[in-house]
Amino acid sequence: MSPDPVLDAIEAKAKALLLQGSPSGHDFAHVRRVHALCCRLAYMEQAPVLRPVLEAAALLHDIGREYERKDPAVDHALKSAELAEPILRKAGFPVQHIPQVLQAIRAHRFSTKRMPESLEAMLLQDADWIDASGALGIATTFAYGGAHDRTLYHPDDPFAEDRALDDGTYSLDHFYTKILRLSDSLHTESAKAIARERSAFTRGYLEQMRKEMAGEC
Repeated sequence: MSPDPVLDAIEAKAKALLLQGSPSGHDFAHVRRVHALCCRLAYMEQAPVLRPVLEAAALLHDIGREYERKDPAVDHALKSAELAEPILRKAGFPVQHIPQVLQAIRAHRFSTKRMPESLEAMLLQDADWIDASGALGIATTFAYGGAHDRTLYHPDDPFAEDRALDDGTYSLDHFYTKILRLSDSLHTESAKAIARERSAFTRGYLEQMRKEMAGEC
């Protein structure tokens, strides 16, 4: 992924920790996509970022996922930052920039609404949230729902027209509690443009789903 031996070592460690994989999509493939999106956004924004900070944060941002999977009380963003610090030090990452990497990791999670304190943290947050949208977001939503024993949709009111949304029970509800709202919290114009395109795809998919449920096609 990188000609930098320090980042190569960080990537190898992240891959080893995430190779156990996750049936919900939060695996090393996700990390690679987020890394690529971070680099793309930095280029599109012509942003004066510290690329090693951005890339290291992207590679390590989800290494605490397995702890959260085993114990839902664990915040994987905080756990990932905790695990990341010794990895960064062992790899020879510049000590003065380690706090920036850790802050970006802590701030990336959607549900906690932690505010990023640097441009690198903003780009990581944007990239991570974008990866939850579009075709991949659809696939991940249903994979996550299946892994967590969620029903595909409410049998009597699939689109929650006369009930409260409950994405802890119904996977389809997750599009309305999170996926289609992601762009509202993005920081960069480049990320918002990508999110708009992906959201249009998702809305088209949901409309097709509605028609199929009604037997219209």
